[in-house]
Amino acid sequence: MRTPRLAGAITPRAQFLRFFKDSTSTILAVFKADGTLAEANRGFLSLLESMPSNTDPAVLFVNPQMAELNRMGEDGRTGLVYRGLMTLGNVDRYTDTWLGTVHRVDRQLLLACEQDIAADRNLRQELFRLTEEYAAKERLLAKTHRELERRTAEVERLTFTDSLTDLPNRRAFDHELEREIARSARYREALSLLIVDLDHFKQVNDRFGHAVGDDVLRAVATSLRAEARQIDTVARWGGEEFAVLVPATETDSARLLAERMRDRIRRTPMPESIAPITASVGVAGWLGPEEGSAGLFKRADEALYKAKHDGRNRVSVAEEEP
Repeated sequence: MRTPRLAGAITPRAQFLRFFKDSTSTILAVFKADGTLAEANRGFLSLLESMPSNTDPAVLFVNPQMAELNRMGEDGRTGLVYRGLMTLGNVDRYTDTWLGTVHRVDRQLLLACEQDIAADRNLRQELFRLTEEYAAKERLLAKTHRELERRTAEVERLTFTDSLTDLPNRRAFDHELEREIARSARYREALSLLIVDLDHFKQVNDRFGHAVGDDVLRAVATSLRAEARQIDTVARWGGEEFAVLVPATETDSARLLAERMRDRIRRTPMPESIAPITASVGVAGWLGPEEGSAGLFKRADEALYKAKHDGRNRVSVAEEEP
C-alpha cells in the first residue's frame, strides 16, 4: 500500500534540485536557442555578479566561448556535445578553470561544471612546495647575509688591526687622530700624544730571534693597554714603536701616564729570561686648531728623539711653541 504524500512535503527529488540550485561549488545553467539565459544556480549567478550590470551571460564563457559551444551539435543531435576544462569568469578581473560538460537538449544548452578537485589539490601541493622553497631560500639568504657580515667585519678588523699585537694599526691610528683633533677643536678640549719606542730592540731579535721578539712586542702591547684608559687609543705604529692618543688630557697628566707606561714596561716579565726591556717616550700636547695631526706627531717624535739622545729609558716632553 503506497504511503500517502503529505501536502507541502518536499520530495527527495525536490531536495536534490534545491541542493544544486543553491550550490556555489558547482555551476549549472540552461541557455535557450537564442543564447539567452533561461535558468541558473547560485554558482553561475555569483560569476555573473562579477560582471558589469546588464552584461550578456554568454561573455562568462572564456574558453571555449559560447559561440563555439553553439556550433557543437548544430547538426541537430542531442546529448553530450562537450566535456573538458572550461574557463569561466570576468577576463578583466578574475577567471577560474572548471571541469565541465555541455549537453544539447531541444536546442537548449545545459551547462554543468564542477571544480577540478585534483587540479586544486595539485595547485595546493605546488603552492606548498613553492612556499617551502621560498622559505629555504630565505634561510639561505639570511645565512649568506650573516656570513657576509662576518667576513666584512673580519676584513675591516684585518684592515685596521695589527695582526701581531691585536692593537689598532697605523692606518686606524691616523683615522682616530684626525677624529680626535676635530673633536677637541669643536669642544675646546686638550689632547696629548705619546710615542713609545723600545730601547735596543734590534739586539733582542739578533740574539734570540724574531719569534722571541714578537713575544716581547705582545707583552709590551699588553702592558700599554693595562695602563691606558678606555677612551685612550693604543696602537702599534710600526716595528718596535707604539703610539698612544690621550683625549681630554693636558700635557702634565700625559707625562705622568707616560712615566707609568715606561715603568710598567720595565717591570713586565719577558720570555727567555731576557733582561728587562726599557722604553723611551716622547710626549706632545696639542697646541690647538692651528696645529694639525702632522705637526702634533712631529713634535712628539722630536721629543722621543730627545729622550733617546739623553740616555733612553726616560720620558721627554715637547716644547709648547706659541
